[in-house]
Amino acid sequence: KYEKLNQVTINKSTFNDIFGDWLQTMKTIKAWSNNYAIDTQQRADMYLLPKLGKLPINKVTVPRLKDLLMEIQDTGKLDTVDKVKGIVTRVLGHAVSRGETDINVASSLSSDLFIKRKDKHYAHAKTPQELRELLLKLQEVKSKQSVRTALELLPHLLLRPSEVVELKWEYFDFDEKMIIIPAEAMKIKKKIHHVPLSNINLLIFKNLQSLSLGSPYCFPSPTDKNKAITPESLNRSMRRVGINKEQFTAHGNRHTAATIIGNHLPHIRRDVVDAQLHHTISGVSGIYNQADYLEERKTMMEDWSNYLNDLLA
Repeated sequence: KYEKLNQVTINKSTFNDIFGDWLQTMKTIKAWSNNYAIDTQQRADMYLLPKLGKLPINKVTVPRLKDLLMEIQDTGKLDTVDKVKGIVTRVLGHAVSRGETDINVASSLSSDLFIKRKDKHYAHAKTPQELRELLLKLQEVKSKQSVRTALELLPHLLLRPSEVVELKWEYFDFDEKMIIIPAEAMKIKKKIHHVPLSNINLLIFKNLQSLSLGSPYCFPSPTDKNKAITPESLNRSMRRVGINKEQFTAHGNRHTAATIIGNHLPHIRRDVVDAQLHHTISGVSGIYNQADYLEERKTMMEDWSNYLNDLLA
């Protein structure tokens, strides 16, 4: 009888088995981007699999999870605690759905056990003068062409740095003056996103395409044309010309745009800015597809590019 029970335990799917199946499901059904899937795998490799990987899935307990997350919290990585807890909760939910275990014990962990992380606000330019100084500094960047041009376009496009560096030529409709980013390439909200091109940006991208040398990416890596540059390369280049992380980060460009447009381009409605930033729009306006603002967004993107250009004039 003991041997029979022991055999059942041995044959039970491990946490690692369920994690692998869940991750593959997310990549297939939810069409996760490669970068997002890699980030998830790396967090699991670092924090979850060493301690839980070999355990039968039904042997993952609340005390084990609490101790694991508390160890991360003790290092001060509060953002990582949230992300790892999110992963393990979804993996165990997947196990319940597969009938591998009866309850999702991660759901039983009270949020009161953990220190609430502060909202992260990226350093950004808050006034036209600060923005002008930033733009002038960006003109001093001496990095490779991909990085230089990505930094030149970053303030204009209102995209996250990861979305900028991973732009592909297949997203462009030059006749319509539009970048159409597929849902799976958007970092946060997995919805198709339209980025109208101002006349200034259209010319830059057309010139860039003529120099693309067959890369699928607008900003290919200098060492491998089949890979894109990284967001980190943008921040490194800014640091080299004296833009410190307390002044501005690549992630701060969207905060800058929202602040400056809100205070200095009053003819542009907030709903239109939020739609272009790919934010969730609350209230009645949020019921409608953000593409309904597309004509206003075209005007806004032209006005914003001209504003940035005028700051440098």
